[in-house]
Amino acid sequence: MTNRLYLNLFISLTILLIGYYSATEITTYWGNKIVNITSIVLASLFLTGFSFKNLPKKVDLEIYYKYLFPISFGIIGLCLLNYFIPALVYKLMDWNFNNDILKSITNLPRFLIMMVLSVFLEELYYRRIIAQKILNEKGFRKSIWLSALAFCIGHFFSSTGLLSAFLGGLVLGYIFLKTKSLMLSFIAHLIYNYTTYFGALKLNENTNLWNSYLIIYFIILIGLLMIAIMFYIIKKWKPKVETESRS
Repeated sequence: MTNRLYLNLFISLTILLIGYYSATEITTYWGNKIVNITSIVLASLFLTGFSFKNLPKKVDLEIYYKYLFPISFGIIGLCLLNYFIPALVYKLMDWNFNNDILKSITNLPRFLIMMVLSVFLEELYYRRIIAQKILNEKGFRKSIWLSALAFCIGHFFSSTGLLSAFLGGLVLGYIFLKTKSLMLSFIAHLIYNYTTYFGALKLNENTNLWNSYLIIYFIILIGLLMIAIMFYIIKKWKPKVETESRS
């Protein structure tokens, strides 16, 4: 069963990456997006036996919207980490750092709408299918680490950065696995993407305010602390469920 699980996951990610690589060769906006969407849908269908009726069994708990505050708090911390860790690396290597990820966006409303669809499909694939499937068969710890690794691999051809994707996969995976809510992980993912895109623009305009090692280290520490607080609150508020006993 273990070998079959890992083999299916490998094949699914291969389907995804082949599709994403093909999309990089397409210059038209809609052609690129259609290939990307088709790729993640096919990868998802493969893991469910080509029927979403076969989604991995999931324990359904009441959605606690009070989690939105600690989740938002933690996601902002994640944004700080994923901006300032690369900034630190660039500063240590004496490279020119400019995380201007909005410079190529020419149609902002279209970009924001497509982001909602992309985030939903990613949450369905990485959390509802992959994380849940591994949780059901291997327990919590393997689920959170392997789903984060899959999230990282799936962003190989994106501008996100593999470290940022892995850290994001850990945080979003934790939110989904602890709250049992795809809606909450979806909202968290959207908060992260929107905060990253617009926050990076503002930070790029004010690099003189954080252009020292001490400030960068301090901000990274703050980001880690914010994520740790989110983890603590979610763990404290959510009752334990039977599927976590195998972790």
